Amino acid sequence: DLMARWQLYTALRVSELLRLTAAVLAKATAAARRQRSHQTIDVMRKGRKSGCVIAPVSLLDETAGYLATHRRAWLARTPLERGAAPTALFINSRGRPVSKNHYQQVIHRAGQACGFRATTHLLRASFACMMLARLEQLAGQNAAVNPLLIVKVLMAHEHIETTDRYLRAIAVDHA
Repeated sequence: DLMARWQLYTALRVSELLRLTAAVLAKATAAARRQRSHQTIDVMRKGRKSGCVIAPVSLLDETAGYLATHRRAWLARTPLERGAAPTALFINSRGRPVSKNHYQQVIHRAGQACGFRATTHLLRASFACMMLARLEQLAGQNAAVNPLLIVKVLMAHEHIETTDRYLRAIAVDHA
């Protein structure tokens, strides 16, 4: 569920999420704790382009707990070659990096257990819809923001038309 929260809070694509490293997150968490604020984290985006996401301190704190408990325990009980510990942030109980297919299956099964359709893409789409609604609310209160443009940047879309089509498709799909 921590991986799902990362997608829901940051709009990372699955491939971007799986490229996060433990070292980068440990550093970002330490900085966020000092500032008691959000932290920007550099990520490799779609098309091998560099970019960043904004992670809230609460998410970074949860991630620090995972690093200190589950991830550490899984690595300790896994016989790995000397110095062969995975750099990936998210690993399975066998100490190996989580695969895209396994993560997507877990999300699908969780949705089925709750009685609804769930996909990793819907987590990203949920971020977009919630962010757009909040930004439109701010714009309605005369804040100097362009909601669609901000969502475009946060989603790492190259063209604003992509973001517009994306949000329209979500609205139609869930109607």
